[in-house]
Amino acid sequence: MMSENELLLLDRYEVLGTLRRGPTSVMLLTYDRRLARRVVVELVALPTNGFAVMLDAADRVVRQARMAATLTHPNLSAVHEVYQSGATMMVARDYESGRTLSQRLREEGPLSVDAALDVVRQVASGLAFAHAHGILHRALDPSQVVEGVDGRVKICNLGRSGGGASPPRCVAPEVFTRHPVSEATDVWALGVLLYEALTGRPPFAGESADLCAHIVKDVPVRPRRVRGDISPALENVILTCLEKEPSLRYPSVSAFLHSLERARKSGAQRFDTPVIGRRPASRRTLLGWVVVLVLLTAAAWMLSAVRVLQPQRDPAPRGAPH
Repeated sequence: MMSENELLLLDRYEVLGTLRRGPTSVMLLTYDRRLARRVVVELVALPTNGFAVMLDAADRVVRQARMAATLTHPNLSAVHEVYQSGATMMVARDYESGRTLSQRLREEGPLSVDAALDVVRQVASGLAFAHAHGILHRALDPSQVVEGVDGRVKICNLGRSGGGASPPRCVAPEVFTRHPVSEATDVWALGVLLYEALTGRPPFAGESADLCAHIVKDVPVRPRRVRGDISPALENVILTCLEKEPSLRYPSVSAFLHSLERARKSGAQRFDTPVIGRRPASRRTLLGWVVVLVLLTAAAWMLSAVRVLQPQRDPAPRGAPH
């Protein structure tokens, strides 16, 4: 692993501090003298067999990172440079100063339906663009989704095949079972993000191996059992993303976005749009009570009138024979 002092020898990045350390990576906040701004520099240990770099695996990791550096999209954190030195890869990218989705959920709890849909829609937009250029994320989680002060959401660590220190709760079952990954692997992660943004908790929880077993075998609690204002259409979108078999999920992020938009419109009509030709329930109830009161008043008036018009009888004299 390249040391922080070795970074200084590059004569470009001044180390300002450590943002995160994981088992296979360290993330540093640095000052880029060439760009005259702060950037994140991540040092990643490439796959080895214990003695030497596994060239095929390392080449795939470096190649994907360099491909990510060619992408420009409003929902992707820009990568400026990818550098390899032996068993270490260095990736320099934009420093995103906003809150991560993880931090926002800890501070605010579950998001409103509209806010959750907006965040996930932006994430999906960035992923769809990356997929169109042959790049998968493979291990997207809320800590890698950053929201700026302008509300724009960006994905970090694209092209890194995970992040080393990221929790595995968003990793699809096929990653654990060593089956081939595809766009459906990132569709799974979108389902987890949407579930967690709406309910405030992940669909699967546990520690280490237990969590992996839950992801591979268990069925998550239906979102509507956790939160009642989730529409059936939106719940169906989430559960489709979380199918164990990749072929049962949406075939692409674009297909997911299409279904998400239909669910959004369905939910908006259900909760926000009044039905044409019908008054709101509260007004109907008030009108019903007015009608009942008028009918009771009319009935009482008619009963009084009948009594007044009815001929009066003289009472029989006391003691008179009947």
